[in-house]
Amino acid sequence: MSKRALPETLAYLKTELQAVQMEFYNKVAHNSKPNAFPLFFGKSIEGGSRAFFGLPPLIPDWNETEICIEYLDKYSYELEEYRQSGYKARCTAEEVQWPILQWLAAEPPLICDFTMVAQDWDVGFVFYKNCTGFKRAEADHIWRPFDVRMEETYTLRSLYYKYCGEPHLYMLEYMEKFMRSYPGVPKICHVWPVYLAHDTMKTIYHTDNQFLDFFKRNTEYLNDAFLFFFADHGPRDKATYSATETRDGDVSLYEIVVRFTPADGYFMVTQ
Repeated sequence: MSKRALPETLAYLKTELQAVQMEFYNKVAHNSKPNAFPLFFGKSIEGGSRAFFGLPPLIPDWNETEICIEYLDKYSYELEEYRQSGYKARCTAEEVQWPILQWLAAEPPLICDFTMVAQDWDVGFVFYKNCTGFKRAEADHIWRPFDVRMEETYTLRSLYYKYCGEPHLYMLEYMEKFMRSYPGVPKICHVWPVYLAHDTMKTIYHTDNQFLDFFKRNTEYLNDAFLFFFADHGPRDKATYSATETRDGDVSLYEIVVRFTPADGYFMVTQ
């Protein structure tokens, strides 16, 4: 689907950033949460049948206690692993562009490594639905307070969804600000604009120029970086596309475009 919906963006990533498209990357489950846990925690939360291949069924790594009832802080998590992996640098007030961190970094210099997470589907996959999630902050910079603010009143909600723009554009702006902050300091983020194409495939096509512009504006910040750009699962718009159920298993629909050079990590998920 991405080849048809985002041709200019993919062409730019391949030609200008020497990206590699992994044609046979595929999902492991039907919807977002059971795809997210293997991706970010390395643990499956749904089983699967392998009867077609004459093999025993897959048994999930985690049960409901580990997924939802217990705090997840004690488990390996992508952003926390990055924080603890040694990608740290001493940062001074001059290197930090956010006012509160300028004050914190003034005396003495801090050991800094910055993380950011932005998901626009409810509370995010680790807390959905009514799960314990993390006791610690999920990241240094979190998109969720903006979503909460926009839902506080009908006026804000109406302005946000009907007149002010599109949620994924705000998330890209948030990511852009994060990338441009803390020059020279290692950082990682993942951005997950779920509403962009969750309920229909039609809404993804107009974003080709938007993603293209984003990558063009930030090409210099993607040098010496890892970039993963992919969907968490394929189209499920059954009301409009009668072939969706068949195409849902098409491995060519779930692609990763990667920039292989060492240093910062920027992680983006598109629904």
